[in-house]
Amino acid sequence: MLQSIKSKILKNNKNPKLSLWLALGKSIQNIKSDNECILNERWFLDHFITLNIKYIQAFRLLKKKDFQSAWNQIIDCESIINNLLGNPFIQGLEEVTEDIKNKIEKYQKLFPYKMFASAGYITKEKICNICDTSKLSNNTCKHIKGKVYRGIMCSFIVTEAELKHVALTENPDNRRCILIPQNYSYDYSLLEFLISKLNEPFNNWDFSESIRNYPHSDFYHLDPQKALCPCRSGNIYKDCCLTNSSGVAGKHIEFQIG
Repeated sequence: MLQSIKSKILKNNKNPKLSLWLALGKSIQNIKSDNECILNERWFLDHFITLNIKYIQAFRLLKKKDFQSAWNQIIDCESIINNLLGNPFIQGLEEVTEDIKNKIEKYQKLFPYKMFASAGYITKEKICNICDTSKLSNNTCKHIKGKVYRGIMCSFIVTEAELKHVALTENPDNRRCILIPQNYSYDYSLLEFLISKLNEPFNNWDFSESIRNYPHSDFYHLDPQKALCPCRSGNIYKDCCLTNSSGVAGKHIEFQIG
């Protein structure tokens, strides 16, 4: 049965039908074995199926303009991809995995999220999820975090910790903690434009960036005394590009579709 599922996946990779991947996900759960090789291959296929499900769901959420939910699915995809690349038990799926990886990296660059909340902890005790051995007081555990053993990926479970700080950062370990300032709306126009041009999740696309000066007349609707500068510096308009006679220095995005 594992071979049959593997063949279907190899045949249908980049298939945009969510129903196909959901059905494959149910099928993979029915595989039982004590063989380590089969367990590891089942783990890989299960996670590859989940990657496709979440990626297609992210695309659909973008179409619905539910951008925050789409962002969370994209961050989930990123984590799954890292796990798959670190445990390559099955050959032949590297190209589609890299394709999804490249696409979600480009999507992330188009999101307006720049700052995130991040908590720092002092870990006092953590154990291996495979052998339950302490990773701080006992060094007999030979399992490596992120590696898969008999179909289970090793992780360290923190059983005792102390909160050290909460900070704002541009590059946190967990980018799900998006800052949503009061009375502030994020600009998703780049994503809205792109997604309107795409028919399926696996359509090929790319973009290039450059800096251009936009005339102040383009921003006549903004109150320069209160509004943030359109250049997205985070400064008030009157204290930023309004003093530049050449206009607002802004990022220009040019998309290539297909």
